[in-house]
Amino acid sequence: MTNDSRLRIHLPGILIGLSLLIAVLFYLVFSPERVARTLFFPGTTESSLSGERRLLPRAVNDQRAMHLVTEEILLGPTRIDHSRVLPRQSRVDSFILADQTAFVDLSADAMLASTEVHIDIQTGIAAVRDTLLFNFRSLDEVIVTIDGNVPFAPSYRPVGR
Repeated sequence: MTNDSRLRIHLPGILIGLSLLIAVLFYLVFSPERVARTLFFPGTTESSLSGERRLLPRAVNDQRAMHLVTEEILLGPTRIDHSRVLPRQSRVDSFILADQTAFVDLSADAMLASTEVHIDIQTGIAAVRDTLLFNFRSLDEVIVTIDGNVPFAPSYRPVGR
């Protein structure tokens, strides 16, 4: 056995542990301004959805965070092998979070045909729904409406009229 002191033998381990403790404290005190989210887009040649990671601003509450994710998916993909889910003119008219259900109302422009969108509207709505359910596991359901109406559902008509 060598004549080295205990401190000299254990000093590297102590320094590594101390630096890890300082890093964790910095992370807890100064949390990152952005959070990673996964957005789902169809491919340019196929209609199956695949994920794309993005850094989005950290929001003060879940409703605002979900609204930001919905707006981000409407902006379109950043990768060249992905295509848009809805036309460029589409926008979020309202976003409501009630209990564990998110209500997303899109503008009527989401229904318009566009040459830059290679999928049907059902797949585009499914991409918005899947993105929200994947990123926010506390959600039970996402209801997407277009201009206040549930797409592809028969309109309500009172009996006898």
